[in-house]
Amino acid sequence: MSDHSHAVAFDVLETLLNLDPLRERLEKIGQSPQLPHPWFIRFQRDSLVRATGRPLR
Repeated sequence: MSDHSHAVAFDVLETLLNLDPLRERLEKIGQSPQLPHPWFIRFQRDSLVRATGRPLR
């Protein structure tokens, strides 16, 4: 029996979570529409870590 975990991951976050309305609102108040990008990247990373239950190396 193998000690390795097997998993399949699908990147559906940008499909399920559309950031375009947020970008439009940010632009209307004079902020960069790219402001959510670093948050979104951290969100993806943290979600992966929580889902796998293991720290990233």
